[in-house]
Amino acid sequence: MAANPARTDSTINNNLANNPPKRQVPSIFSMRDSTNYYFVINVGTATTNLASSRFGIGQFNRANFANSTIKHQLLGVGDDNQLIYVGRFYSIGAVKDYARAIIPLLPDIMKVPKNLYGFFIITQENLDKLKNKTMLDSYMDYYQNNY
Repeated sequence: MAANPARTDSTINNNLANNPPKRQVPSIFSMRDSTNYYFVINVGTATTNLASSRFGIGQFNRANFANSTIKHQLLGVGDDNQLIYVGRFYSIGAVKDYARAIIPLLPDIMKVPKNLYGFFIITQENLDKLKNKTMLDSYMDYYQNNY
């Protein structure tokens, strides 16, 4: 019976050098607010009228979440971004369930080219901080590292 070679300290040190642990970067964003979640569609153009897309989201919500109090609203961020945010969801699980249900349908719901929008989950506390494109980009980095 052949034995597996033992990992040496130098092997472990080489692995750490090649794959350093992620360092937490300080952020103004946090995960403290755990009962006020929103699903957000970020549209990267301010010149597009989102009325028909918002109508489609409303239809989806009425058909799939009829007994819910969720609503969708529009928020401008900077000169070039419009956020359609849907909520309030009271848990991360609830907002993730919503996201799993609507994301496959977004190509049909959104009346803008696919390359102009993306989506993410955010808390009310963090949403209130999105005042310009720099803050939005900063949140997107935070989102990618934490969700």
